[in-house]
Order: sequence, then C-alpha cells, then structure tokens
Amino acid sequence: MTDEAEPLRVRIKAGGGLRKDSDALIDQVRAIDNVRLVQGPLHRLPQVQLATVSNALLEVFDLVIEH
Repeated sequence: MTDEAEPLRVRIKAGGGLRKDSDALIDQVRAIDNVRLVQGPLHRLPQVQLATVSNALLEVFDLVIEH
C-alpha cells in the first residue's frame, strides 16, 4: 500500500490470527452473514488504528458527526 491510497486503504499489521499485513478496503464495505464468522475475529485493532479506520469511513462516505 502506498500513502496515497488513504483513506481508501488502511494498512492493518499482522497479529492475532491475521498472518500477514493486510489492507482494510474502506471503499468496499460489505455486510456478511454472521455464520461466516465461526472462528471469531482474526485480529482486534488498537484504539488508535480503529480511530484511523473510523475516520476513513466517515471521509469516504461523506458522513458528518454532529456534537
């Protein structure tokens, strides 16, 4: 992944059950059946990285959070 790919791609470092570095494809969000999640999450993001993904989703989908 290159830096120019953000916010459409966010790099997720390997850890837990995630064997290699991967990209969260922000512009390809999909709903999947919970039955496919038989093993639980492969990886849990640290709070900082979760915020990066959240901000990317807000930007890509042009969502505004009003306080």
